[in-house]
Amino acid sequence: MVGVVDVPPVISVTVPTRGRAEHVRDCISSILACIGPAFEVIVVDQSDDRTTEQSLAALLSDTRFHYVRSGTRGVCAARNVGIAQSTGDLFVCTDDDCRASPDWLDALYRVFVARPEAAVLCGRVFVSDELSREGFAISYPADTGEVTFESMRAGSFPLTANLAFRRQTIARVGCFDEALGSGGPLRSGGEPDFLLRVARSGLRMFDVPDAQVTHLGIRKGRAEDALKHKYLFGTGAAMAKHARLGDPWGLALLSTYVRYFAGNAARNLLRTGRPRGAKEVGALLAGALSSLRFRVDSESRLYKSWLRLHW
Repeated sequence: MVGVVDVPPVISVTVPTRGRAEHVRDCISSILACIGPAFEVIVVDQSDDRTTEQSLAALLSDTRFHYVRSGTRGVCAARNVGIAQSTGDLFVCTDDDCRASPDWLDALYRVFVARPEAAVLCGRVFVSDELSREGFAISYPADTGEVTFESMRAGSFPLTANLAFRRQTIARVGCFDEALGSGGPLRSGGEPDFLLRVARSGLRMFDVPDAQVTHLGIRKGRAEDALKHKYLFGTGAAMAKHARLGDPWGLALLSTYVRYFAGNAARNLLRTGRPRGAKEVGALLAGALSSLRFRVDSESRLYKSWLRLHW
């Protein structure tokens, strides 16, 4: 039962945060209201001050909630710290600007039980129409069924805003690459990198549309353009890393995305005289080239200079 002291958690939820005191407080409150098996929530706070810690103080009376202050930087580093601090057999990730549906964890747990072959589950990241009209917020419909190389090649990448996996999965494929992801030197790409390592290990991943979080983080104007550039830059860096390791899937994904946006740019140039899509190609290639600055460990498939021993 949820909330019963002395019941070991089945699920460990990790939430990275930095400088978003109100957002993360509401996020954690929504998670603590979830039904399902016993769980714990671990917030990894990378903030520069104590505002977030003070905002969360009232929630510390709930024994399921654990606050960890970390001197690391980057969302992937924070997730790794949270996983290292966790005790459950199932890990669930979300972001501080998301709100969990009451049956979120229960939906994920039921699929893990029903599908022992599932190494990773990918939940729905929902953005309301009203919020979409205000600006850009990334979403994921979780409607492909099984997540495969082909679905990734079609541009469908699940998000760590709603991602779940078994402890054995991490033991098999390793942690998140801390050079990637928001706040890391390569800005983004943590999800495609991790998912590609899972797929290349022969493990299976499935969508769970009933397991939903609502994403509230939006960007407008230049901030929207910067966010999209960051996502593509990191994706280029992630795929280039796998290509450098001799993985044809990494090169195939990178070339697929470059061709897609280059095609858009060519069509737009012919129609309107403006090559819209060229910036996207530039972001992918810039990320791929930037990845060459970092050495890669062939065994772990992680960038060497950013390896940390969390466990």
